[in-house]
Amino acid sequence: MALLQESLAERIIRERKFIWQEHYNWEPLWQEISELIAPGRGDVIVHNNAGSQKTRRLFDSTALVASTRLAAAISGVVTPSMTQWFDFELPRVPGLTLPKQVGDWTQHTAETMFDIMQQTNFDSEIQKLFYDLVTNGTGCMFVINEDGMPSYRTLHISEYAIWTDSNGRVVKLVRDIQMTIREAIKTFGFENLSPEMQQRISENKETIDDKHTFVQWLAMRDDEVLGFPVDNFPVASIYVDVDATHIVKRSGFHEWPCPVVRWAVGSGEAYGYSPSFTSLPDVASLNKAEEYGLRAWAMSVIPPLLAINDGVLGKPDLRPSRMTMVNQEGALKWFPPGTDLNIETVSREDKRKSIWNIFFMDQVQFIPERGKTPASAEEVRARLNIMLQILGPTLSRLEYEFLIPMLGRTHGILDRAGKLPPPPSSAFEYAEQSGSSLSVQFIGPLARAKRTAESQKLDLALQSLAIAQEVDPNVKDNVSLDEWIREKYRIEMMPAALLRARKEVQALRQARAEQMREQQEAQMQLMAAQAGNQLAPLVKEANNNGG
Repeated sequence: MALLQESLAERIIRERKFIWQEHYNWEPLWQEISELIAPGRGDVIVHNNAGSQKTRRLFDSTALVASTRLAAAISGVVTPSMTQWFDFELPRVPGLTLPKQVGDWTQHTAETMFDIMQQTNFDSEIQKLFYDLVTNGTGCMFVINEDGMPSYRTLHISEYAIWTDSNGRVVKLVRDIQMTIREAIKTFGFENLSPEMQQRISENKETIDDKHTFVQWLAMRDDEVLGFPVDNFPVASIYVDVDATHIVKRSGFHEWPCPVVRWAVGSGEAYGYSPSFTSLPDVASLNKAEEYGLRAWAMSVIPPLLAINDGVLGKPDLRPSRMTMVNQEGALKWFPPGTDLNIETVSREDKRKSIWNIFFMDQVQFIPERGKTPASAEEVRARLNIMLQILGPTLSRLEYEFLIPMLGRTHGILDRAGKLPPPPSSAFEYAEQSGSSLSVQFIGPLARAKRTAESQKLDLALQSLAIAQEVDPNVKDNVSLDEWIREKYRIEMMPAALLRARKEVQALRQARAEQMREQQEAQMQLMAAQAGNQLAPLVKEANNNGG
């Protein structure tokens, strides 16, 4: 009964605490990663002042460089900034002809949307998301509608907490937002603030720059959970004043506005793991070894001094060419170092190599090392294939957890603003007949490499058929070359206009067969006529002789 009497604001505050609980369990690990691998992306538990030194614990930059390069490599082959990396299509269905104007419309829509995204902050924010994915194992981007234009903001892992359903799908997200009174009035309106806050502001007990905590609660629409959902929106967005337990804004979104992607997810866990988690022991050991190595190096250059009590006059002068007075010979000498710097150097190099390998730098980096020639086209293709093999599951997760919903959200914002080309009537007809809807196709370098690998498999299968045909010509009856070429065109994403419909192909073949039949009949008639002409004199001669 207590839950039934609970207000929506109280329910959200209670759920907020519950959702943040798992987040708290991960925070020490994320803080360790922040300090040792990603110092430039912000803190999680320890909050440094702006402009303060964030590399105090770093004595080696191997992990920092490796994680940055891996994030850049993924960005370059999945969402390259200078090349269109996605397209739209209405999937082809056997028995139906996809009208040419539909293919032209989907292509024009994708080009228009990509050009608009180039004018926004998407490229800079997607770099942050990939870096968060490589380091913290979890990335989130908020896609905001600003007057009909999409705006992108990659949230830091400390800003939000998520909740997943039994299928591992993110269905709730909460954000704690520190906002000044000035911002709160501008965002929510004075009349929507809690009565207590309005009174304090009116009595000048609150200054315009005092900060308060508000929570934004995002959830997929669920009548049972929401109590009374926001109408007409699949996603509910509710802002609550935490101190006053008061709802200051209720709204919603047509699409999930903040897709979350995880590198790899453990069973029953909401947040993801990444190569940074695997590398942490080596990173911590290398930093400590580097710290000790620097100390040993300093001791080998300027080791401590051993002095006999009262054997030195004043303090030792360690400056070059300076003199220190002693009372007796041997009263001052260097302490013998006990560290073999060569062994320490080898040990640290082993750790660096291990970290480099954990971040796949020995396999996926496209930036040549100093003094080496750039990779050839064949080498780039080989590395793309390697990326497909070692990062395949992560890249698939990246597509369905983040890229597809992010593009869907962007498309929705632009479409409602009338900034995308309207679909032709034939698109609605085809969609209704086929039961399909507009879908995303990825055409970036990595997606092309994946399709190339699939296309090569088809070529190898055809070569095997040709070899088998030499043994038994009848084996070709097992394979439909028509379906082979259609599958080849589908994988290569050739324009729909280049491929004739099956009915058109059948009509062409029937017309060709009819033409060949007519030609054969004409040839036979010609041959018969010629034979008749040759026989006619003989018949006439025979008749004359018989007469």
